[in-house]
Amino acid sequence: MLAFVIQNHAHRSRAHFRREPVRRLAHDGSTFSRFGASGKAGAVHRAFFERTMFQPTLTINGLHGGYGGEGSKAVIPCEAIAKCDIRLVDNMTPQQTLDRVREHVCKHAPDVEFIPRGGMLPSRTSLKSPLGHSIIESIAMARGIKPLIYPSVGGSLPDYVFTKILGIPTFVTPYANADEANHAPNENLKIDLFIDGIKSGAALLSCLGAHGPSQ
Repeated sequence: MLAFVIQNHAHRSRAHFRREPVRRLAHDGSTFSRFGASGKAGAVHRAFFERTMFQPTLTINGLHGGYGGEGSKAVIPCEAIAKCDIRLVDNMTPQQTLDRVREHVCKHAPDVEFIPRGGMLPSRTSLKSPLGHSIIESIAMARGIKPLIYPSVGGSLPDYVFTKILGIPTFVTPYANADEANHAPNENLKIDLFIDGIKSGAALLSCLGAHGPSQ
């Protein structure tokens, strides 16, 4: 029910879904299953990349309540806690989203305390930015392959400071292996990809210098 409330936000990000870069991305369900993702459409049927790039997400980080230690305690817990986060997409704001969640909780569970923890604005750079061509060119020059273009990726960082406050376009060029276990205790990066990342960075500086200060 809560996911439905969040998905009702009006946003124009979905218009990007039919663009050529997304159509070029292959969706291999067996590949995703190796990393614990089913790749299925979910309760609300939407295409895979539309869900992962252009739709907000609601994640339950943890559920806590009662006694969870060794042995048993026949005690009815006095409270239960659910900690969640919501990934926003373009044209959403933290305040709007928090207000919708608060309204939902007050309507369906008025005895539940809602404690907001703040958030960050979503961020997007147009695929038409001339800087994109320099990035594609530099990666192809350094790696010998043409990179895949993802119009949007999930993440938590203050990217909006550059795009929405300073008016500076931003791009992400991942260097790590697909099974890097990001943020996990066994997070890893293959050495050859680390070296390729250095080459890509150097090539990017060279391409930007060659194209002049107009970009």
